[in-house]
Amino acid sequence: MKLCLPRRPGLDVVAPAGVGRWWREEAAVVGQVDAVSRLDPLPIAIQAAIALVGVLAVLVASSPATVRDVRGAICVPRTGREHLARSRARPGRPAPGTGVQRPCPPAGPRPRVEVIRSDAGRPGAMGAVNFTDQDAAGRARAASGPLTRAVLAALPAPSIFNTQPWRWRVYDDQAELWADRSRQLATVDPDGRMLTLSCGIALHHAVTALAAAGQTAGIDRLPDPDRPDLLARLWITGRHRPEPADVRRYQAMLIRRTDRRPFPDLPVSAAGMDALCEAAEQGGAHLHVLHPDQVVELTVAAGRAAEAELADPEYRAELATWTHRPATAGDGIPPATTAPPARRPVPLREFTPDGPAPDTDGDRSARYALLFTDVDTPTTWLTAGEALSAVLLAAVAADLSVSPMSDVVEVPASRHLLSGILAGIGHPLIALRIGVAEPTRGLPPVPRRPAESVIEIEGGERR
Repeated sequence: MKLCLPRRPGLDVVAPAGVGRWWREEAAVVGQVDAVSRLDPLPIAIQAAIALVGVLAVLVASSPATVRDVRGAICVPRTGREHLARSRARPGRPAPGTGVQRPCPPAGPRPRVEVIRSDAGRPGAMGAVNFTDQDAAGRARAASGPLTRAVLAALPAPSIFNTQPWRWRVYDDQAELWADRSRQLATVDPDGRMLTLSCGIALHHAVTALAAAGQTAGIDRLPDPDRPDLLARLWITGRHRPEPADVRRYQAMLIRRTDRRPFPDLPVSAAGMDALCEAAEQGGAHLHVLHPDQVVELTVAAGRAAEAELADPEYRAELATWTHRPATAGDGIPPATTAPPARRPVPLREFTPDGPAPDTDGDRSARYALLFTDVDTPTTWLTAGEALSAVLLAAVAADLSVSPMSDVVEVPASRHLLSGILAGIGHPLIALRIGVAEPTRGLPPVPRRPAESVIEIEGGERR
């Protein structure tokens, strides 16, 4: 049996109304990642045959399996030509576009984790994952199920310093989101606020993928007080017909990028800002758009944060660690993606503190906002991450770009200044720089961790 992660035929990439003037420039990227699918109409007899093949595959799953290393985890051929190409492949040689066959595992007990190489770092790829020592049939069900597909789709979620501080465990009936404390920033984020918020973004991305696939999700946040690193349990409560907005949000998730370049000198529409505020409210948090006089206070807070952090050798060391990662790490912030030097109303974090001085002006038309919650607890940090994800996706539909600014909340004194902007009625979690979006085609790729280092397929029902 070939055991891999299937990807079904995908949506035709079109430009839905209101998604953005630069949608078609990114359509090629969207077309490569199509975990949300609609089934091409097939005769009933063919559908029945396909279903029978799937049942037989599960029945024989306990026999030694040939694990195929797939490019993009595409296990179901998309055209009749690919069917023919696979049928002509000689034994021992992979069919075109499907990777390299690996030898069958030896008989007997399987190891705790079986790692299969992933191409998840390549645009459009959805890689293989870890398999634990559950029975083979259980692993096959979980690996091909909607929860695994949703978790894979959530891997590109943005995070503080691109640390990707999460782990997923997938069972037949639910997926667990865990904080990866080995990736917590000890100096920048000692309390784990940004780590938890980052995991909240990943959680919302997974729910977005499920909704676009017609799956209704249930979420239990921080379900076990004795295991605080278990941030959420996610399961499917039913099916629904996907709304166009569900699909648009998913497609926005695939093309969204964090853009630190200065925004063009174009005004941000009031309707766009209203859409972001509504998305934050629906996500369980609040978005306060700053007035011009409050932008000055944000500038003071950003300056104090930069001064305090750059004077700390431990901060400089941590910053250097995450901006000079090995090419194989799949994480961190490459220098090419950092903010270019420019004079801005609110300065951004200096990822290269010893770089050249700015000689241009930028962000003259940018707007600024604070994402905040009513209380300051790990649960609200997670919820704030979900709300931030909703804001980021709503921005794509409004032709806007949102660049999170976490440095202004990392220093207690600066965070206190931001609380003053809110008049003490809420707890600021992150500041946002907002401007009119430009095409992201010229941006360098963002590294991503391979799926096998993030996802474990447990199989079976969670006990």
